[in-house]
Amino acid sequence: MSNIIASQTKRAPHAAFIVSKLNVRKTGGMNIDELATLILASGRVLQNVVAFKQIKKGKETGVLEIVAGGRRWRAVDFLIQSGKLDKDFALDYLEVSEEDAIQISLSENSGREPMHPADEFEAMHELVVRGKTVEDVAAAFGVLPIVVKRRLRLANIAPSIFQLYRDDEANLAQLEALALTDDHTKQEHVWQALPEYQRQPHRIRDLLTSESVSTKEDRVAKYVGVAAYEKAGGVVTKDLFSDNDAGYMADVPLLEKLAMDKLTKYSKKLAQEGFAWVDINLRASYSEVNAYGKPRKIIRAATDEELLIHAQLEKDQQQLEDDGEKLQANADTTDEEIDAISDRETALENRWQAYDALLESPHADDAAITGALLTLDASGKIFVHRNLIRPSDKKQIVQAAKAEANQGDSSEDEKQRPAHSEKLTRHLTALRTAALQAELMQRPDIALVALTYRLAKRAFYQYNYSDSIVKVSTEFVPLTTNAPDVEQSKAWEAIEAKRNELKRLLPADDEKDTLLAWMLEQEQKIILDLMAFCIATAVNTIQFNDNANPEFEQIGAAVDLNMSNWWTPTQQSYFNHVSKQRIVDVVTEAVSLNDALPFAAMKKTIAAEAAERAVAGCNWLPPMMKLHSAAAGAAM
Repeated sequence: MSNIIASQTKRAPHAAFIVSKLNVRKTGGMNIDELATLILASGRVLQNVVAFKQIKKGKETGVLEIVAGGRRWRAVDFLIQSGKLDKDFALDYLEVSEEDAIQISLSENSGREPMHPADEFEAMHELVVRGKTVEDVAAAFGVLPIVVKRRLRLANIAPSIFQLYRDDEANLAQLEALALTDDHTKQEHVWQALPEYQRQPHRIRDLLTSESVSTKEDRVAKYVGVAAYEKAGGVVTKDLFSDNDAGYMADVPLLEKLAMDKLTKYSKKLAQEGFAWVDINLRASYSEVNAYGKPRKIIRAATDEELLIHAQLEKDQQQLEDDGEKLQANADTTDEEIDAISDRETALENRWQAYDALLESPHADDAAITGALLTLDASGKIFVHRNLIRPSDKKQIVQAAKAEANQGDSSEDEKQRPAHSEKLTRHLTALRTAALQAELMQRPDIALVALTYRLAKRAFYQYNYSDSIVKVSTEFVPLTTNAPDVEQSKAWEAIEAKRNELKRLLPADDEKDTLLAWMLEQEQKIILDLMAFCIATAVNTIQFNDNANPEFEQIGAAVDLNMSNWWTPTQQSYFNHVSKQRIVDVVTEAVSLNDALPFAAMKKTIAAEAAERAVAGCNWLPPMMKLHSAAAGAAM
């Protein structure tokens, strides 16, 4: 058989054809909707079919068997059956012999290349240009309308970049990012502005939306809402390729005007609370909020009745902490039980705030300059910072406070509710003690000073010295009693390692006073190591309140104690044991006000878990775990 198959093109009506059993394609190619749409749009079959004459018993039957192009014939059949083409519609066919049919079929089907996606995008675009609706095209191609809309958007990419896609020099994700705008000039400008290695989709989107705000991420956009923005004439550019139906608002001045109009109405309600002024800052940063001051407060002494309320609150706080620890230790604790504890914590925190409010009242002299800052939180909700002093008036408050202090006014020194319970304070200061011991045992020079200091106070000073943290008698320091988890700490591990190291040097027993004789024979370095360890383990900084401790700060500074090396605030070690308001304050201090705002709406348990992640790596410490420069710098 010749390599070149003789054939000639002819025409025959649709009814004269059948699909031959010799057609090698048995699967695939059966979806004819899209092909039928293209045939109908052009009015003809653009490519001929290949067929041979059917012969039975040595005679031609008048039937033509198609060996290549069966899908085209089925598409025409579909259009005839649906009444869209005449029954006598004719097809061009290439006539071959039956003996060449299989070779022809193999050649066409095996050699066929898949259509480039760009061709499909443009085909859909052409159908829409010719009057088809998006829904018609979607039905014809067997896809959802959103798919057609996306492909139409891609077909409208700047021709120069679209050609790069055809040539595999640009990818689909890049085209999807560029499709944020229909402006070909802007698309080309962004493409050329980015070096090839920086043409990631997110960078393209960032450049295209540099003067816009996201409907899903911007707090002002969330507050105003897409509907109100569009009603006012704003245009939202939808990102058809976003999973969360994101969009971008380009008219930022209009957006902010709408937000300001709404907040101005709200500010009038705030003014009725008695504030001297109300400032509006749509996107107030932490530093901007922190620039404001607070008015002075008058805190009166609690009555006998209020002291009973305070005692009950402390009792309830302790019971809540105990119940929470039991739940944490129980592997069978349910989500409902955790939620119940969280609800109790929220309720108790509200009771504490109500109690504090009973004893506080604003300083009368500051009322004329006290106001509120109205802003939006990260979720787009109104957030009000009440009782603030404008930055320009802060100096006035400071001067008034100093003058008041010089007159002996002690109202500012009234005791307020501590941020940490007695139990948590004992726990944290026990861990603090272990860390200080671990550092001090490595510094015989400082241990010697601490010992001499303790002896000098007893020998030369007449006042009570029993409150010193250096216990020369080396009495037992109850670390595990106040912090059961201290044995899992880095400090405990360091102390025990040093204890075992020294114990291996010492005599096995001291029944015959061999210790003293042994010590008299040792080098001074060994004696100093022993002394440092003994003095260090006699140090006790455990407290029942979180007041400053000058001795701890001074010895800690001398040994360069950094509690961040020994302790980290986690959900279990800290956040589960403080109020939700305290969590908000900590995240504000360690990270930022904007990051802290969402915590106010969380359940306590969720807030505690989230706070651990938020402050990770910040080296944040509670006040009692810090060395404050003023105290630490003083001579011991």
